[in-house]
Amino acid sequence: MFFAGIKIRTSSAGCLPEDELTVNDNNIREREEMHMFEKLIYNNSIGYDFYELKVWVEDEELHFSRKSSGYDLFDDDTISPISVKDFTDRLDRIDIPSWNKKYEDPTVLDGESWDVTLETSEEKIKKSGENAFPPGWNNFLRLMRFVTGDYKVVK
Repeated sequence: MFFAGIKIRTSSAGCLPEDELTVNDNNIREREEMHMFEKLIYNNSIGYDFYELKVWVEDEELHFSRKSSGYDLFDDDTISPISVKDFTDRLDRIDIPSWNKKYEDPTVLDGESWDVTLETSEEKIKKSGENAFPPGWNNFLRLMRFVTGDYKVVK
């Protein structure tokens, strides 16, 4: 069976066997679980321009669709040049589940807003921001460009 997983850390209230747990930097007991990747949606807007990218797995291949108001860009159900495994490995290292729910810089008016929704077999994770970004944001943007073929992956 085909499986494209990403690691999700879950906290434990002491109900899991000790060998499945690790202790993080804040002394919280947690374990890593593999959840099946289903879909990622990335939205971005700057002023009146918007960009939307959807990524999903179909027939063991990575697919994407994108549209943009500012660049007359539209792709519908396109096969990505990178493999599902390469995508999920890179996505796992970016660690979207560890991002804060919202990032904001209240000192900037009318800047850039974004949101990322990651759907797995077990949950839907939504993160967003207004003029502020999580650690690893540039790696996330680079991965989105790899997915669409705008950047070439060099191994």
